[in-house]
Formats: sequence, structure tokens, C-alpha cells
Amino acid sequence: MPQPRKTILTIALLTLVLFIAAFATARQKAHQATPALGIELATSNGLLFLPASSTHKVTVAHILIPPGAGGVASGERVSALTIMPRMEGGKVKVTVYGVYGDAGAAQSCADWKALRSSVLTSYVAGDGDAVTLNSLTDLGVKFNEGALSFRVVPNKNAPSTSNAATASADDCLCALCGGIGCCPGSGECVRCNHCGPICCFTLP
Repeated sequence: MPQPRKTILTIALLTLVLFIAAFATARQKAHQATPALGIELATSNGLLFLPASSTHKVTVAHILIPPGAGGVASGERVSALTIMPRMEGGKVKVTVYGVYGDAGAAQSCADWKALRSSVLTSYVAGDGDAVTLNSLTDLGVKFNEGALSFRVVPNKNAPSTSNAATASADDCLCALCGGIGCCPGSGECVRCNHCGPICCFTLP
């Protein structure tokens, strides 16, 4: 009697292993079927590429607004914008936050998170779509004497950078500014050429 029982347990174990393997393969194919996208931002400092995250690690850009150029939202002057692109149903959801307070003094993710912020607007766009953030112009926020705009593009492979060699799987994807890759570690911010600070936020 013990032999049949052992055989049944073996068959059950093999079935479970095959089921797990099939599930992992299907999940990998589904992930590969979703295009890796990002956004190109036409800022006053040049073209900035931000990858759209599909995990809880998100690459965000902070765009400082010169004193006197920012408008007022929620009763305070907007001192910076935080741009956060994330994958959503095969498209990119771009959320724009207004930051209030002394954004120029912020150096780390903790500094940025300590500043008060609120959502100004958000858009969902697909590959090749171009969006102009006209609502920011109503707040007095202008770039190159016009509105801030972005275009959804396929994800770009950032070239090697000084901090890419120490990057881990827990870090965010790299941004690009003028062909230079900026790869912040988890919870870190890096100065991305002339495009300003790029940070790696961890979402709940």
C-alpha cells in the first residue's frame, strides 16, 4: 500500500511543478507582449526621456520653475513640477504634480517627499501620441515661451554611466538627457546633465 501512495504524491508534485512552470511562462509572454514605453519631454533645458515604470519603482523628473515664472495652485506658488510616467494597460499614464516650498534646496528623495505637493493634471497616452499640457500654462508655468509637452515613444536603452555599474535590480530604469544616461539608485536622486534632478521613488 505505501508504494501507490508514494506514486500519487509524486504525480501530484510533478503536476504542481508543471502548473507553476506554465503559469510563469504565460506571465512572461504577457509581459513581453506589453511594449516598453517612455516619454520625451520638451523642456526649456532640452529633450528629456523618462521610462514608464510597470513596477513600484518609478523614475521621476523634477523640473524647477524660476522665481516669478510659476503660477499659484492651492494658494501657493508652484516652485517645481514632478513628472511621473507609469505603464497602464499598454499605455503610459503621466501624472504631473505641483511642488510647493523651497524646491531648489531639495537634494534627495526624502527632501522632495518632505515638500508639499498636489496633482495638477494627468494624461493617458499611447505609443506615438503627443500631448501638450495646456492646463499648466493657465498656472503661469511656461517652457520656451510655450506649454510643456511630451510624446510617448518606445523605451530607450540608456548608455553606460558612472553609476550604472553599481545599479541593481531594485533600482529604477535610466532616464536620458542629451544622450547621457541618468540611473538613480533606489531612494536616490541624481543630477541629470542640464535636465535637472531625476529620482527613484518607491511607491506603496
